[in-house]
Amino acid sequence: MARQVREAKLPPKPEPEPPPSDATPEQLEIYRLTQEITKLTDERDQLKKKVQHMTIALAEARSEQ
Repeated sequence: MARQVREAKLPPKPEPEPPPSDATPEQLEIYRLTQEITKLTDERDQLKKKVQHMTIALAEARSEQ
């Protein structure tokens, strides 16, 4: 929970700049991987929120029994 508070206070990370037109294959691969990491991180965060909501709902359902 404390980590979520810290992360919420951080400014959003800037989008990576596209590689220049004369970029090396390594630069292109780094750019592609950076985009993939960003996408997967966002997906992970959404799944963590979903799990958190489901955990709360489960706890509430169990307390009603």
